[in-house]
Amino acid sequence: MSDRADATRRSFLKVGAVLAIPGGAVAVPAIAAAADSSARRLARLESEAAIRELHRHWLRGINRGGDVAGLFADPRHAGQDRRIAAIVGDPAGEPDLIQLAADGTRATARYHCVVETVTELVPDCTLTQMKLAQGEHVLRERARRVVEAEYVRGEAGWVIGKVRLA
Repeated sequence: MSDRADATRRSFLKVGAVLAIPGGAVAVPAIAAAADSSARRLARLESEAAIRELHRHWLRGINRGGDVAGLFADPRHAGQDRRIAAIVGDPAGEPDLIQLAADGTRATARYHCVVETVTELVPDCTLTQMKLAQGEHVLRERARRVVEAEYVRGEAGWVIGKVRLA
């Protein structure tokens, strides 16, 4: 019985030794590659979440008529069209698209939305004179548009580079 037990132990050790050499050589790089891939994916997801949150802050500022210059890398790019009264997401539009640069310091995004514009009426014809007489001083229009944004990762996190309505 002891001869058989010794033989079993020896065969177990032999198989373990054979499996340990190639497995150890392959498993460590595979684990490191998987960890590196997971870290890059996590960084990408965190960046996308931060960009979406920054976009929501920008929308709230636009819709409330607040100052959004602090969200931009260069406050001169924060100037908005004064005719824009509101911007809301378009539920019938395509999904938002955020693309990060390979180095992770820049990103672009496209958001499908509905933009409400307000145009002050000028009494240059009878129809507008009638609207002004009835107390309507502005013309409101809603249209589907696409917000195209560029983002830059700064020292404090993501900021808006430029925004334009297409």
